[in-house]
This record gives sequence, structure tokens and C-alpha cells, in this order.
Amino acid sequence: DGESFSYTYDNDINGDGVRDNDLFYVPNVGEYVMANPAEAAAFEAFLVNSGLDQYRGQVPPRNSFKAPRINLWDIKIKQELPAMGMFRASVFFSIKNLGNLLNSDWGQVYTGSFDGIDIAELDGFDDQGRQIIDFEGSENYLDNLDQRFIENSRWQAQMGIRIDF
Repeated sequence: DGESFSYTYDNDINGDGVRDNDLFYVPNVGEYVMANPAEAAAFEAFLVNSGLDQYRGQVPPRNSFKAPRINLWDIKIKQELPAMGMFRASVFFSIKNLGNLLNSDWGQVYTGSFDGIDIAELDGFDDQGRQIIDFEGSENYLDNLDQRFIENSRWQAQMGIRIDF
């Protein structure tokens, strides 16, 4: 599996002066209203797609979610050249993330940020004590992984000559 991460609020829920580090409470149906009612279906789909729905009525344990497995394939071809006196030489060709060269959907590196994946703001409570949630994510949980290491998600090629003396 990939790296562990937590889902967090995008604001300072506990008043400690630090944003984005408060673990997300997964409300039961009926315990919340949406700041934008048009987001309700996407929010519910996100809870199901991400696995958060199994924690309804509670806060999931820290780092209980995993980013997708990272599969990177590298290849290197090296050919020794005939010795030239006291020098030895070789030529090489290498490709990092060969899978991404073959298919741009392969070899993608997804991960969470240091303190968690911000998915919503808690905008307070309504007259009935229900959370007012401003959903900031996407129903596809991969879209919510906010760091995608671009340099690691692209293929790279290198060729060269090595001389040992």
C-alpha cells in the first residue's frame, strides 16, 4: 500500500490556532446540512468512495487511510567498453518510471500532505445542532489527495558514458 494519511477539516476546529490538523468527524446521515445543498450527493459519494462511511458517528483513527500503492519500474542497460590502458569505460541508458513512459496513467505517485487531507470546512451548527459542512473535495477520493509528486510521476531517461581510472 501507499503512504498513510488522515482526513482533516480545512479550518481550526479546536481553536488551537492551527488550521488543517483537526481530524474529520464523520457525521451520521441527519447530523449535518451542507453549506451548499448541491454538494450533498458528492459529499455522500465521497464518504463511500473513500471508506469514511464506515466511521459514521466517530472520528477515524489518525493515519488510518492509505494512498494507492506506488508501482515504479526502472530499467538500466549498461555496456562495458574494451579497456583503454589504465582506463575502463562503459556506456549506459536508463529509464526511471518505465510504466509511465508506456502509459501516462501508470506510475503515478499520490500521497497526502504532512498533516492530512483537507476535505471540508465546518461552518458552525444550525438551529438543530447539526454540522454545517462546506465540502471542498471531489467524490473521487484520489482527486482529494492534495500532493502528487509530479517529478516522481513522470518518466525520465538518461544516457551517458562512465570512465573509471
